[in-house]
Amino acid sequence: MTWRANRRAARSRWPDGKLRVRLARHHRDPVATFEGWSSQWLAPGFRNWSILPLLRRSTCRSSRSRARNDGYGSMRQIDEIANYSRGPVELQKLADCGHDPFRDAPRRMLDLCAAFVSRVCKTA
Repeated sequence: MTWRANRRAARSRWPDGKLRVRLARHHRDPVATFEGWSSQWLAPGFRNWSILPLLRRSTCRSSRSRARNDGYGSMRQIDEIANYSRGPVELQKLADCGHDPFRDAPRRMLDLCAAFVSRVCKTA
């Protein structure tokens, strides 16, 4: 299933209330959060939007993480960031995580962030 299909599926399941309960654990206003997220990503005018041209201006070193089991994103997204950015990009493709690696693997994410900051500080 594509990321767009996943977003459409989430939109169709919204009335059952289960997603609202899950979002309420992490967001003060789950309805506004969901509506803002889904309406933007599914808007016809957004279909052809791309951040890739802006990445050509990015010259700083960065780190990008993506969970392999994220139903709302794809590995292609971070691969494209690495391909289009002018600065060096470190990629972490995480197994055994879902959409929120900081929730699913907090220790691992903190370790990855700390290691990245340490490497950047050594080269600065």
